[in-house]
This record gives sequence, C-alpha cells and structure tokens, in this order.
Amino acid sequence: MLYWIYVLITVFLTVLIVMELFTEKNWKQQIALAMLLLPFVLRILQIK
Repeated sequence: MLYWIYVLITVFLTVLIVMELFTEKNWKQQIALAMLLLPFVLRILQIK
C-alpha cells in the first residue's frame, strides 16, 4: 500500500514538472527542469 502511495506521489510530481517544462520560456530553466525530470521518470519505471 505504501509503495503505491509513493508511486502516485512521484507520478504527480512528474506531471507538475512536465507542465512547468512546457510552459517555461527560458531555455536554461527548461534544461534544469529536464534534468530534474530524469530521476522521477526513472523512479516511476523502477530503474535505479
């Protein structure tokens, strides 16, 4: 049960980061958000 809560929180944060990534105008911020997004996607896919 706790595992699925962890996955849901991770998915929620990933969606927020993706939404911010596509609305951001500054390319430096986009690169930073993409770098931040990578660990979240890997955690969702269970690649550690």
